[in-house]
Amino acid sequence: VALNEGENKFVRDLKAYYETHKVDFEKRELFLLRNLGRGHGIGFFQAHNFYPDFIMWLVEGKKQQIIFIDPHGMRMAQGGFNDPKVCFYREVKTLERQIGDADVVLDSFVISVTPFGQIGLWDNRLTQKDFKDQHVLFQDDRGVYINKLF
Repeated sequence: VALNEGENKFVRDLKAYYETHKVDFEKRELFLLRNLGRGHGIGFFQAHNFYPDFIMWLVEGKKQQIIFIDPHGMRMAQGGFNDPKVCFYREVKTLERQIGDADVVLDSFVISVTPFGQIGLWDNRLTQKDFKDQHVLFQDDRGVYINKLF
């Protein structure tokens, strides 16, 4: 399936970050996998059959960080911070404990393709930090959001 605009921007931003931070990757390897959809890819029953769009691995020696990433429009997200895609960052920590390997770290982020300024429909008292604390990063953050993934 072709990448949509938000997914395409994420891949371009990640590539640009990698190219401008090569020294950070001299002893680490970075892999990005486009996850297949329902029935073919990696999904999570715990998160209402959530199939994140991307799986990113950061490998350094025996240690690996596996990050599930989903570029997603947040303007009309059902349930706000209770949306299963948003809450998955907590669920994935349960899976990490079940794996029981200190060398494997699991994480999850939603990359909001909706600009922060348009999220006021939820609650105009929320700050970008409130979203970051819930593992929601904003794609309109001029590429800085990629740094927050690491």
